[in-house]
Amino acid sequence: MLFLKKLAATILIFLLSSLLFLFTLEKSIFSFIFGIGIVIFVFFASAFLYSFKIGFFTSLILLSTLLFNLTVYKMTSITAFAFFINLSLFSFILGYEKRKDIFIYLFYISMAFAVMAKGIIGFILPFLIAFLFILIKDFKFLKEMKFIKGLFFFFIIILIWCGFLFYKTREIPNFYQLLEFKRGNEKFYFYLFLPLFCFPWIGLLPHFLFIGYKQIINKQLTNPEIFFWLWLLLFIIFFFSTSQSIYFFSVILPSISFLLAISLEKMTDWAIKILLYFNAFLGLLLLFVGGAFFAHLEPKLAWISFFGFLPILNSYFGFFFYNRNKIINAFLLQLLSGYGFILFLNYLWLPFAKHYNLVKSILG
Repeated sequence: MLFLKKLAATILIFLLSSLLFLFTLEKSIFSFIFGIGIVIFVFFASAFLYSFKIGFFTSLILLSTLLFNLTVYKMTSITAFAFFINLSLFSFILGYEKRKDIFIYLFYISMAFAVMAKGIIGFILPFLIAFLFILIKDFKFLKEMKFIKGLFFFFIIILIWCGFLFYKTREIPNFYQLLEFKRGNEKFYFYLFLPLFCFPWIGLLPHFLFIGYKQIINKQLTNPEIFFWLWLLLFIIFFFSTSQSIYFFSVILPSISFLLAISLEKMTDWAIKILLYFNAFLGLLLLFVGGAFFAHLEPKLAWISFFGFLPILNSYFGFFFYNRNKIINAFLLQLLSGYGFILFLNYLWLPFAKHYNLVKSILG
């Protein structure tokens, strides 16, 4: 029976991923593949690191996050980069925890593909995080990092890729472009929209930070938690210092989803209340501010703002369960709200936005 439940949960994750990312096929099949790929491997990696329950909730949280879905639709290159860099990170921590060489080799191989997707930063970020983690936890693990064989695989993949480019273009690849990383030009005020893009989970941020801080102070973090908190810290410094696009923030969403899934076991009453209130606030924001915005852009699209009732009603029913001490039901409703909102965007809003040429002006 337990096996059947796990099989059903796995099929559910795959079907939800396919449903949410199906609309990306018209733009790029690679977005569809990498989008599903991130969800599936994060699901299994989290389950392997902790438990099937943690893996299940990690993938559900990631799937229901608005920014992740927008990135899969809009930014194929960032989606590919997110896939490979997260694959390298999860492979490293799996290699450390399980002491299996195959994960260490996968760490190097994934970094090579991350470099191909976004440049040398695909090597610097995961390698630096791995080194910092080893420095903090177990310096002796350096002997198990398989540097010679791992870097051999890394450079072989890079050279094969360069050879393929030469075969296709008959030009010697510009290695300088591979080594450079371009700074973004995102305006700072665009980052104010990050809370909206992280719907429906931004309301859990206070609880998430509080639990993390408390565990760090009391030294209660497990090895995977230490590793991914280090990753979040380094990435946020990199993200804001290089003025990257908001979409680039989706690179750390799998890690945040993983840590958030772990913190759910320590969910407090005030955390779920803040989540419900914040989602209701976002619904009101869409209803009134969004209505004015769409009416200004195109009056025929003003009706879209009425979908702000979705998170409002969801919060109302969330409080209904909360007041009856059914916290898990209130939480699951937020998942459903996230899925419903994303499906609305994918299959109702985007067709109208494309028709009125609003996609570029709104999504960037």
